[in-house]
Formats: sequence, C-alpha cells, structure tokens
Amino acid sequence: MWCGGSQLAQAKKNILSSYPDFLNEFAVTAAGFHRWYLAGHRIAIHNSGIVGLDRFRAINKTVYYEEDYDYCVFVGQYVQPTRYFLGDAPLSQSLIAATLHGRDFLLDLRSGHAVNEFRNNNVPEYFRNQPLEFFAKVFAGKMILLHDPLPCVYPEYLVVPADAKMQFNQSVIEFCGERGIRLILQDKATIDEYWMTKKEYQRVEGDYTHVNDMLWHITLANIFNS
Repeated sequence: MWCGGSQLAQAKKNILSSYPDFLNEFAVTAAGFHRWYLAGHRIAIHNSGIVGLDRFRAINKTVYYEEDYDYCVFVGQYVQPTRYFLGDAPLSQSLIAATLHGRDFLLDLRSGHAVNEFRNNNVPEYFRNQPLEFFAKVFAGKMILLHDPLPCVYPEYLVVPADAKMQFNQSVIEFCGERGIRLILQDKATIDEYWMTKKEYQRVEGDYTHVNDMLWHITLANIFNS
C-alpha cells in the first residue's frame, strides 16, 4: 500500500507506471490530516489494525492490517525541514539539538502548509503525526518512507544555516533507524549545494514543495531492491 498526501498525489502516475504488476492501493494520510486532527479527530490502533482513516477520507478502508500487505510505503509524511527552520536567524548547536533530537521529532509538528503559513509565522497549533507513528508500529519491518522532496528554489530556506539542514537529515535517518523504517533519501544528484532540490526538478514555477515526474521517476526506481 502507498500512503501520503499531496506528494503521493503527484507521484501516483509514476507509481502506477513503475510498478504495474503490483496491486497498488492508496491511502490518504497527510494533506489536510493536520486540520482534521486539530478539529478533534483521531486514528487509532485497534485489534492490531489501524482504524479511523475512513473518517478522514471516505476512499480509505475502515481498517488496515499488516498481514494484508507486502509493503507499506509512505511517500512523504510531513518530513519537511521547513517545519523546523526558515530564514537566516543564527542557530546555536544547543538550539538545533533541542529542536531535532527530542523524542517527538517528526511526530509533534506545527500545523499548516510547510511553506505558505510558516513564511508568515501564521502557525496556530501543533498536531500529532499519528499516521507515521502508528503505521510504523503496526507495519514493523514492512514500512518504507520516501523522504519528502527537499524545498526547491525557496529563498527563505536557502539562507538556513547548512549545519541545521545536515542535522535535520541525520535526525530523520536516526528516527527511521530506531523504528525499523527503511528510509529512501532523495537522490544526491537532484540536490544542489544548498541542500535544496535543483530547479530543473521543480514542478511549476512558484511551487517550493512539489517536484516533477523526472524526480519521481528517479526516486521510485528500484526502491524495493535497495
């Protein structure tokens, strides 16, 4: 099964063409999940299955069991450095460490779009990234996480200190290692010297978070054999 939000939607065509022999099932676990959570809704683990996603998106099944799938692949899941760092404000090592090495890293997150609302400091509340948390438990040993594409030609991220960007990357690696998640990082050839996605992979002008089919083709190649 494939999980995610807008990144999954952008990659879906490439998924179907890359793996036509798979029984490809899709579940929406991101996109507006943060708003749904803040409205008081929750998913849960019940009798070894994940329930509640059908109340978030009607196309989702009522329950997800590990034994029903060979793999559970998350195409991003709010794994976005802009949720932590934006702009050129000085960042001490202690502040970076406190931000990236807490036990709730990637789980307790600022709500909102990872670019539009953070740029204006319009972030009202935090939400729990329950899909990443719960699927990692239920699908232990079967879960694969494709890192969200890095920001593309985004001025406010360009000036973030390089050390913070590199430590975010390392923290994601450690997070996945501790939970038995197989992490697929973005191909180094698609990343520029500022730890951002190269402009040639930008989906459309002015979209700093989504990438085009060329990058998804690279990302999806042989992920089950790596």
